[in-house]
Amino acid sequence: MGARKFAATNRMPATNTKEDATILLGITRPSPLINPTFILFGLSRSCQAFGE
Repeated sequence: MGARKFAATNRMPATNTKEDATILLGITRPSPLINPTFILFGLSRSCQAFGE
């Protein structure tokens, strides 16, 4: 169970966490409105694909 919990919390490889964090910061910092809109768009797209 401990290993599963660890795998669930650490999905990204340790080498990519720093790069991904900087990319996320670069996206969210200048324009905070883009991120929620992108997430909502992704959710609606995935719901459409799931419905089909």
